[in-house]
Amino acid sequence: MGFRADATERVIAAVIDRVPQPSSRPGRLRIVRWLLIVLTAAVASLVAVATTRSLSAAGASAPPATASSVPAASAAPVTATPVQPHDPSACRPWMWDRTIVVSIHRQHLWACRHGRQVQSTAVTTGAVDRSRDDRTPTGHWRIQRKQRDTWLVGDTWSDRVNYWMPYDGTIGFHDAPWQRFPMGSPKYRTHGSHGCVHVPEHQMARLFHWARPGTRVIVRA
Repeated sequence: MGFRADATERVIAAVIDRVPQPSSRPGRLRIVRWLLIVLTAAVASLVAVATTRSLSAAGASAPPATASSVPAASAAPVTATPVQPHDPSACRPWMWDRTIVVSIHRQHLWACRHGRQVQSTAVTTGAVDRSRDDRTPTGHWRIQRKQRDTWLVGDTWSDRVNYWMPYDGTIGFHDAPWQRFPMGSPKYRTHGSHGCVHVPEHQMARLFHWARPGTRVIVRA
């Protein structure tokens, strides 16, 4: 506890030496009670001092906190594709079994079934502000066929895609692993496709398995 018993005894003996010795028995009892009170107070004081010293020593020996002991906050994930608002109204006019709706202005695609949205994703359509006008045509079509792992060849390009669904001859939906800006970005005006609709690969895989030849395609300005 940080103190010794002989120290306590010396304190008590000193107190007794200073107390006058009464001759009567009641006087001696009062002295004994008084001594017990003094003894109790002395022991309590010594215990408190020893406890304080023990806590101080423990605090001094504890290792200081370091920056490495606190986990660093993880950075928020970056979303490559801009978030588009949910728009159930995009599918309401189209009550057919399966319909794919594209908005060039919003750079967005919706897959609809009986007027209900089943898929929604940002896309990239044809470039409109470069020397060669590659804008995506607007109108109504149907999916002509579905192909996996094929090459798209044009006048100045030859690109391999994982999913290909043409709906207007050489115009169709496909993934575009070479695209370096986010789908849905206004950069489509100068860095967009040659007329096709670029779809993120994971979304294109889902669209490819959902659609079928004959699925209606509606492209709006």
